[in-house]
Amino acid sequence: MKFATAGLAIGLVSLTALSAATHAADMPGQRMGGGAYGQAAVPVPAPVPYEEHYKWYIGAGVGYAARAGSGVTSSVDNLSAGSGIAVINGDDGPVHGSIFAGRYLTPSLRVELGADFRAKQKIVTGSHAYQVTYSGDGTAVAPASTNTNVYDVVHNEKAHLTTNTYMLNAYYELMQGRTVRPYVGAGIGFATHSLRRELSETNTCASSENSVTGPLPAGSCYITAGLPTPGSTVTGAASALGFGLAAAFMAGATVDLGPRTHLDVGYRLMYMGSKTVTALSDSLSGVTTIDVGARTDHEIRTSLRFDLW
Repeated sequence: MKFATAGLAIGLVSLTALSAATHAADMPGQRMGGGAYGQAAVPVPAPVPYEEHYKWYIGAGVGYAARAGSGVTSSVDNLSAGSGIAVINGDDGPVHGSIFAGRYLTPSLRVELGADFRAKQKIVTGSHAYQVTYSGDGTAVAPASTNTNVYDVVHNEKAHLTTNTYMLNAYYELMQGRTVRPYVGAGIGFATHSLRRELSETNTCASSENSVTGPLPAGSCYITAGLPTPGSTVTGAASALGFGLAAAFMAGATVDLGPRTHLDVGYRLMYMGSKTVTALSDSLSGVTTIDVGARTDHEIRTSLRFDLW
């Protein structure tokens, strides 16, 4: 009986010790083994919301330019008989179209490549007259003689000049988070001046003389091989391309029309440097030189911009 009582007491003490040890293991900040205590558990941070922004965009627009300080002059040089100064008429008009594509570097800062296309400028160079003398074999008139014809020539010409600009632009938008945001920007690039000329020369007989038989009556010319036929017209055409500096400053406002669609309306100061473009005709002995003066355009522009991804 004494042994049973002692065994029961030992069992109760063991159960009590085991229960205490289990309770200590379940307490936070404690761990079993050697009586050492661990650090408190580090809480897992809550996920931070991330607002995704589109990276790339494309767009197109139109502009209206009020030009300030520009000029185009033209001259026609005939290699065989002097030169003439042309009269300039025409304008390329105030409206131009634009296309562009770009990337957002930050929600506020974006860069883009753009091209502006302008209408052809018709330059009527008018006409000028000169005299030219040709000599040729006169054997049909007299042996070992020379025919010399003098022609009055009227040179008619008109030219088309097309100026386009290709720009690298950067824009910075203010007041992010609002539907209407102001912006400022600047651009650098180059202008292309494409010249296309169409010309004709009509001759009439002024005088003619044979080295043996002497002159013909006024207004009569010998018709022989190697000499222009009196009253004939020769036509020709030529093209040339020149490049000049372009720079711009922009300011305006962006209006969000939708999550991916934006309307940009603003002002642009566009500068295009001067350039001389020369076109030589292959069929006529003439050179046309177009001097494109430096110009500064004050433009009102509007465009639609579409975010891609």
